[in-house]
Amino acid sequence: MKQFISKIISNERIAKEQYSMVLDAAGMSEKATPGQFVHVRCGHDADPLLRRPFSIYRVRDVGGQKAIEIIYKIVGRGTALLAKKRPGDPIDVLGPLGNGFNINNPSITFIVAGGIGAAACYMLAEELVKKKCKIYYFFGARSKDYVICEEDFRALGCEIHICTDDGSSGHKKLIPDHLTDIIKEIPKAELSTAEIYACGPMIMLKKTAEAAEKAKIRCQMSLEARMGCGVGACMSCVVKCKQGDSFMYKRVCKYGPVLNASEIIWE
Repeated sequence: MKQFISKIISNERIAKEQYSMVLDAAGMSEKATPGQFVHVRCGHDADPLLRRPFSIYRVRDVGGQKAIEIIYKIVGRGTALLAKKRPGDPIDVLGPLGNGFNINNPSITFIVAGGIGAAACYMLAEELVKKKCKIYYFFGARSKDYVICEEDFRALGCEIHICTDDGSSGHKKLIPDHLTDIIKEIPKAELSTAEIYACGPMIMLKKTAEAAEKAKIRCQMSLEARMGCGVGACMSCVVKCKQGDSFMYKRVCKYGPVLNASEIIWE
């Protein structure tokens, strides 16, 4: 993990309240792995005080230089400030941080993303494509206005399944329910080495974990948590996990953000 003063290459709106930012970050891009994140100072000084965590969407080559792309949504003052930044502006970034996805050799994979959770999944999909496995990509949002990154995943060859709350795009149903329906269509023999990878709101992750357990499919989840320091010091991002016959609180920024669904205690 290193601190960088990067330059913003681009900062563009891609959907309602959602933006793509590309950063000149050669030293960071070389070490980034799927599921890791960066911790960004959104203002020019200590206001707002805390950095904001953003998944690394992908590593790109822009004009011969390495860059990283993050996808973010305006949810408060910090991200509102971020949306006002322009190409050429300097930005203070810590990264890459955290532990990403453990990529095995699955024959079939189900990537489940809710809203801005898509940001944690594209680099993962790129690596899975290299392993020549079948990828089912599930994305959920409130409406078509909030659907992001669909064409990027489609270009990788993923089978796309969109779910929206109002039915304005794709299916009008919850992602875990649609995931369960698709799994039922696949012969059990083909699911023996299948894996589910997910990122999104906690209620969606809980339902996805239940679907994975019922189908007896291994499942990894990138958790979205409010973080203070991003390096495991402040204890603000803990999640309750199993530890033998008891439990422990794991810091998402240090032990995650990716954890096995089977170790999380859902409350």
